[in-house]
Amino acid sequence: MNTMKSPAEAQSISQSAAAWALAAKQTMSERDRARRDAWLAADSRHSDAYYAAMATLTEMDRHAAHPDILELREAALSAPVDRSFGARRVAGWAACVLAIGLSGAFGWNVFKQSNLEAPVYVTEIGERSTVPLADGSVVTLNTATAVHVAYEAAERKVRLLNGQALFAVAHGQPTPFRVYAGDKVVTAVGTVFDVRVEDEEVSVSVLEGAVRVDSGSTLAAAAEMLVAGQALMSRPDGAVSVKQVDVERLASWRSGLLSFEDTPLAEAVAEVNRYTHRPITLADPRLGEYRVSGTFRVGEPERFARFMTQLFPLALESSASGTVIKAP
Repeated sequence: MNTMKSPAEAQSISQSAAAWALAAKQTMSERDRARRDAWLAADSRHSDAYYAAMATLTEMDRHAAHPDILELREAALSAPVDRSFGARRVAGWAACVLAIGLSGAFGWNVFKQSNLEAPVYVTEIGERSTVPLADGSVVTLNTATAVHVAYEAAERKVRLLNGQALFAVAHGQPTPFRVYAGDKVVTAVGTVFDVRVEDEEVSVSVLEGAVRVDSGSTLAAAAEMLVAGQALMSRPDGAVSVKQVDVERLASWRSGLLSFEDTPLAEAVAEVNRYTHRPITLADPRLGEYRVSGTFRVGEPERFARFMTQLFPLALESSASGTVIKAP
């Protein structure tokens, strides 16, 4: 069991974590990678501090031009700070990492009792956002999405609170990468996969590599293994299905596109509506039985609706709140 560290010991850990975090942002040799992994494994506080420092670097990259960051970096560069990463001196950004970590500057409070305070990333309707994570992984958030990132000593933990996100997982990390979505836990290593939560349904699609999908809050002996080209759908009644899919088409939203292939109009309209405050409605549910194929740009519901009138015997009625598709 780890004992409480003195302030000096805690600062030493933070200093080393800042140095290793900076090194990880560069190209590391196999020897240095092994040394880092050994340091992380030696004490859970090491990994806590390391992931906190990595998160700080990521935030600093995103806000590099902010006056508070520029001022702090200048102060860090001018301070005579010694850091222990081999025999090297860590200055500049690494010292800035340490300063932010110890002082809670810029309102982040990144270090809190040596633990990472987990951020939540959110997109509004019609927005998409790409967020680099502390370990080099990247998450791309689709419209109206929220993810909670909580890297811990035992796992790189991300919870998809709602919406849809694509995860490109970094290779060569000492802890597993897991996404918690509804009652599912998706574990992946060096993988690209898509997860969506909507109306208590959870879907997982794999673009590259493989993932393991467990049910419940704990990892169980029975699990679904998915490989590239497969998708899992879990419904509120507990039914789970796995099928082959065109995952590139499913992930076309990354480019601001929606791709349909023999899709019921009702489903296509529901998908289009995810990206707009001016939704399309069907005057008669029977109109939703038309089948739609094609690629359309997100955020253009009126254009989509007009195109439907060119394909099918339909008419439109527009208002300030949206567009109604109806029989002519």
